[in-house]
This record gives sequence, C-alpha cells and structure tokens, in this order.
Amino acid sequence: MGTQYRVTCRHCGTLFKASNGDGFAFHLLHCERCGAEQAITDQQIGTMFRADPPAVDAWIAANVRPRRCSGRLTLDAKAQCPKCKSGDWDHDNAESEIDYD
Repeated sequence: MGTQYRVTCRHCGTLFKASNGDGFAFHLLHCERCGAEQAITDQQIGTMFRADPPAVDAWIAANVRPRRCSGRLTLDAKAQCPKCKSGDWDHDNAESEIDYD
C-alpha cells in the first residue's frame, strides 16, 4: 500500500505532497536526481515483480525513459522537495495522510 502525505522540507521549509509506496496494480518510481514520480503497472512488467526484483530493475532501465534531468527512475528513490531537491523532509501533521492501493 502506498501513501500520499503533506511534508515540509528540512532544508528550505517548502511544503509539498509526497507519495511513496506501491498501489494494488502499480508501482511508484521516483527519479534519483529530481524526485519526479512515474507509475508503472503490473500489466507492463508482468509477474516478474514479486518473483525477480533484479529483473524488474533491468526492465525499468530498458523500458522507462530517463527524465529530462538525465536522472534514472527507480523503485528505491524517494520523493524530493520540488524547490531544492532534498529528500530530507518531515511529515506535516496538520494534513491527513491518504492511503492508496
């Protein structure tokens, strides 16, 4: 299950929404360089996700185009601040979380 929540960047104080985690029929990728997100569906990668994670990494590298920033989309990267690109942030308790699957 994935979650979307409001966060505050520890470096520059920017408030933004961050999504992390997979849904029922998709997997959320983030760019290692800029933090942009993109979803890939189970239909796109078939059943290999649960059976062979290294095969999924190879599939992503071969089939998901790099971002304009030349960054690589991966399952391991996390959301980053849209202003300063830091991945160091805190949950904003004033905004409720949204779970998705």
